[in-house]
Amino acid sequence: MKLNYLFILTAITLITQSCYISKPLKEPKSIKIVINFTPQKQDYDNTKYINNYSLQDYKEKYLTALKNELDIYNLNETDNNNPDFTLIIDKFNVSETISTETINDESSEYNGQSFDVSSCSVTAEFSLYYGNVDKEITSTFASASKDEKVTNNRNLGDYITGSNKDNSIYHFKGLSDDIFITLSEKTGRRTVIKLTKKIHKAIKKH
Repeated sequence: MKLNYLFILTAITLITQSCYISKPLKEPKSIKIVINFTPQKQDYDNTKYINNYSLQDYKEKYLTALKNELDIYNLNETDNNNPDFTLIIDKFNVSETISTETINDESSEYNGQSFDVSSCSVTAEFSLYYGNVDKEITSTFASASKDEKVTNNRNLGDYITGSNKDNSIYHFKGLSDDIFITLSEKTGRRTVIKLTKKIHKAIKKH
């Protein structure tokens, strides 16, 4: 059963990651970027990470990572009115939600203990057009997320001390204080990867 679970989890991960794999364009293409959003956030009173930086910080990190990624995929940002493509970014949302996770393991002294676990995510919604918004190619999104975890997997300390061989000890794994900076940058890079895949398909059609 555990092997089946790991196989399914691995398959889901590979499918998700494949959405964010692309090749550079064979020839340079110009792209106009239109910023059409005000950053939004979803959080609660007991959140741990989302307010460590401002929404403006997350926006700037997202856009900087996005624009830095353009060169890698042979896309050149332009301000003129005759681009090969136009990218309109419509929404940018950061979210931190809290859920309670209770350990259900009668063989562990931690059985019945509950932990508040944060789930952090950043999502950008955007539309890609031919030319100067001549014809829509696609409307889609890019995102990145990371969750705190409660796990009974052996960590480095367990291996050093030789403890937790029966996986009865549970560890709480938090996130870095700047996790939303990391997720904003990753979403920026993923935006370019995803739109590049769409441009590849659009070029083939033409």
